[in-house]
Amino acid sequence: MLLDEEDEVSSGDVHQLYGAAISRVVHVMTGSFSMGSATTYRQRAQKIGFPEEAVEVRQRVAHGALPSLSEMRWVAALTLQFLYKNYWQLQRKELMALKKRQVVKRKREEVEVKQDSGPTHSIDDIQSLLKAAQETLEDTVAEEQQPATTAQTGWTIS
Repeated sequence: MLLDEEDEVSSGDVHQLYGAAISRVVHVMTGSFSMGSATTYRQRAQKIGFPEEAVEVRQRVAHGALPSLSEMRWVAALTLQFLYKNYWQLQRKELMALKKRQVVKRKREEVEVKQDSGPTHSIDDIQSLLKAAQETLEDTVAEEQQPATTAQTGWTIS
């Protein structure tokens, strides 16, 4: 898609690049590299919620009937949106949750060290732990409610 934005690549080459990229992503996402699978690309795509339009374009590319460049751009955007929503956004949430768990763990360890050196926990220690746990919960809930959208200018999170 980046080469597409520059005028240094011919239209025919851009067409071929989109076709190859869409074919490759359909193959990878639908697991078609596994041998002996009796299901079709379309069935495997439906099973994971992958855009059916990408499967259709892949079929046409494979049989030499290249779709229009605008259709290929549209399908490429659909596949990127699928990847963003189903993989990149989920991975980001998992990494943020892991980071927050590490913060909570570190605070617990600090409290344990204080406990070993003294007879009781302070109210500040307990409040700090409760606040960290509450922030983790609130951030997780808030992130689950952020839908991903694509715009002409690129990705935005609303």
